[in-house]
Amino acid sequence: MKTEVCIRESIDGAIDRVLEDTRLSPTARIVAAYCVNRPDRWKLGSANIRQALGLGLGMWSSARRQLIATGYLSHFRIRAPDGLWAWVFEVTDIRKN
Repeated sequence: MKTEVCIRESIDGAIDRVLEDTRLSPTARIVAAYCVNRPDRWKLGSANIRQALGLGLGMWSSARRQLIATGYLSHFRIRAPDGLWAWVFEVTDIRKN
């Protein structure tokens, strides 16, 4: 399976909303703010996020689970042109819960 990719959609005013969401840990808030502050259609790999923010695997995994649980992050698998499966993550500030 290929590495994860996080695709950021265009979001207006999202940084304040994610930074003020008390359901998220400080680490998850920083990850969300970092992701929503990327340019439109920016592709982020989990390794890139971890490196840019200085996160260990455990911190990233915990933040990712929180973001999925609160609806900021969704994920699905796609078949890449080379036939391998790849995870696609979409970041949004539309909370589902």
